[in-house]
Amino acid sequence: MSAQILWQQLAEQRLVQGLMPDNAPVPWYLVVLQALAAWIAGGFMLGFLGSLVLFLPLPEIDGFIISALICYGMAAFIVFQQKSHASGLFVSQLGFCFATASLSGLAIGLSERLHLSSADVYLLLLFLGLLHWLTLPLFSIRFCSALVMLAAMSLWLLEQGLGVAISPLLMLSSFWLWFREPHFGRGRDLLRPLAFACAMLLPWIQEPVLKSASSLFHQHQWSLLSFWPVMLDLLILVASLYFFCHWRPATYKQRLITLILLILFVGWLIWIRGLIAAFSIIVLGFATAEWLLIVVGVVSMLGFGSWFYYSLEYTLFTKSWLLLGLGLTLLLTLWFVKHQTQSSHDAGEATHE
Repeated sequence: MSAQILWQQLAEQRLVQGLMPDNAPVPWYLVVLQALAAWIAGGFMLGFLGSLVLFLPLPEIDGFIISALICYGMAAFIVFQQKSHASGLFVSQLGFCFATASLSGLAIGLSERLHLSSADVYLLLLFLGLLHWLTLPLFSIRFCSALVMLAAMSLWLLEQGLGVAISPLLMLSSFWLWFREPHFGRGRDLLRPLAFACAMLLPWIQEPVLKSASSLFHQHQWSLLSFWPVMLDLLILVASLYFFCHWRPATYKQRLITLILLILFVGWLIWIRGLIAAFSIIVLGFATAEWLLIVVGVVSMLGFGSWFYYSLEYTLFTKSWLLLGLGLTLLLTLWFVKHQTQSSHDAGEATHE
């Protein structure tokens, strides 16, 4: 029962009067407690379902697949009921638990039943993520399904030796999706989780992270070719030149400073791997007013900067002056942006007067 219907029934019984008051914002700790309660309840229900499947006269893998299909049906029922009756956070997170169990269970069961290779497992995860993303209209489910789908696509490309295309594709997809976000229309509920997933996955497929993952999981085919970061840098350089050509600063001094800043940024970012992705996410966060993207970008920038400082590829002196140059470039950019903002404000006031 929704709050509006409950208020109407209370008003008919003359227990309340007037319009229903606005809902007060729920404290964050209550949100966390409701989500944890839903996950715990979902865990007990999944455990009970798994115990029932064990009594079926079927092979263990077949029972695993059947229980995953049941979880998918329950997730679909809960999600559509929640959407039609406007239920709360507890019900939606319960559906999220069943959807997660369905996706992971189908992936494990089908890969074991069909004896798939690693590349085929990635394609299976891509298909299952796409299925959950399309059919279960809940933001948390679609966001996690899109993450699984994009991660599986990235791993498949790495397996095929096409890792050079991953980061440019994700970056272009992120910028395009967030640029088109005001025009999503009816597809907003479907495309907004995908836009978040593209931006969130971008730091995890940068060269420092993949180098560590390739050595940790003994996947030598994940190691990237030397020209891969250069391709990404060229992509950013082209985007920067596009911005420079279309902004058309008013004075020669503005054009010169803008060009110098772009050249300095591209130069520093070529040396410090991963910062391009971090700065791109920060730009997306400020452009779209999404605080979560800003936080992810800032944390990624700190992480990649720390990785560069503690890496053994360069001497301490080289790393020090590179980080010093990047810091001075950022300070110069801050001064230039503030100066241009103040000049535009003064010009607007003079025109108004």
